[in-house]
Amino acid sequence: MTEPRCLTIHVLLLSLLKRFAPADSHRFDLALEAPACIDDLTRHLAIPGDVVRIALKNGKWAEGSTLLADGDAVTLMPPVDGG
Repeated sequence: MTEPRCLTIHVLLLSLLKRFAPADSHRFDLALEAPACIDDLTRHLAIPGDVVRIALKNGKWAEGSTLLADGDAVTLMPPVDGG
């Protein structure tokens, strides 16, 4: 039996999503079992599914089903509104 592989993801939570950070910092590293996607990350952080958010993976727009790799940087933020 193979052992699960662990991914280290660099996470940045912005604005109202900072409250879901596991520590005092909104920038942190998180270990997830592979395979993992952005939806797995948000579930791990207990961000409710009805909380609207934008996700960036390594600076590029990403869907919830986007797979993560070891060392990826994920930024989660609420949508920006304004003119």
